[in-house]
Amino acid sequence: MTGRTAAWGSGRIALIAILAGAVLAAGLWILVDQRSSAPHGPSRVIDMPVVGAELVHYEQNTDRVPKLNTVLRSPADAVAFAGWFPEDGEELARKLTARDFERHSLVALGWSSGCTQGESAQLTVSSGVPPDFSMQLLDTSTSDTCYAPWNAVAVFSVPKSRVPEDTRLMGQAPLPPGPSELQAFQPLTGKHDPRAVEVSQPDQLEDFLKTLPAPTAAKLDGELDSDSGAVRRFAFINRGCGTSAVLQLTEERLRPVPSAEVGGANCHHPRPYAAIFTVHADRVPPEAVLDEDA
Repeated sequence: MTGRTAAWGSGRIALIAILAGAVLAAGLWILVDQRSSAPHGPSRVIDMPVVGAELVHYEQNTDRVPKLNTVLRSPADAVAFAGWFPEDGEELARKLTARDFERHSLVALGWSSGCTQGESAQLTVSSGVPPDFSMQLLDTSTSDTCYAPWNAVAVFSVPKSRVPEDTRLMGQAPLPPGPSELQAFQPLTGKHDPRAVEVSQPDQLEDFLKTLPAPTAAKLDGELDSDSGAVRRFAFINRGCGTSAVLQLTEERLRPVPSAEVGGANCHHPRPYAAIFTVHADRVPPEAVLDEDA
């Protein structure tokens, strides 16, 4: 190889190295530029602890935790929420309905923490608008392996002004408070004996509505969703105070509670009503009975 050829070869290698370096630098620049141009939003802001938030209920175990991220704004919402945990009977409902809903809302969150256990939890919120609440476990310990993931449920009391209607929970809109939902409610006149029946099937619903005055039956039927999906329906005729009701769901029974009586309030002039609820089919306790007590 001549000196000129060797020089050309060395120069070509140097040129290739320079070009390769330029390509690599360009690639890195593009990568950096893509990262720096990522859109700003809730995913980019830092969550901060919520000042004034109080942890009112916390549990962590390996049982299946339903997807229950929700906001409880009334005692009736609290009763519905307790239906996610029928094994607790009425204890959780009593605990949550005792809170001051005039000044506070309850933010409830459920999540899986994998092999990490926590002794407690704190509520956090993004600095964006609307507020997006999340949470952190406190005093944690993590195992390398675990037979089943740890699941946590936390309920926080938050000043009402901090929880607007468009609040987000873990990036999503809040879910309904509990596994049951009031679909239809109508006051009744005259005397009516208490009744409690399942009306999941069309013929069951038709039989129930036939026992009511035609105008009332038509109103109830008009309030029902046409497609029930993976739910069961339960109808009640009962007496109480208020213009709506919530379904109290425990391992032992399904019982309607008129809205004005939630939390143990006295009802001095009970009136008959008809109410129809839906319940997620997989959340109906197998041994629960329908409560007909007036």
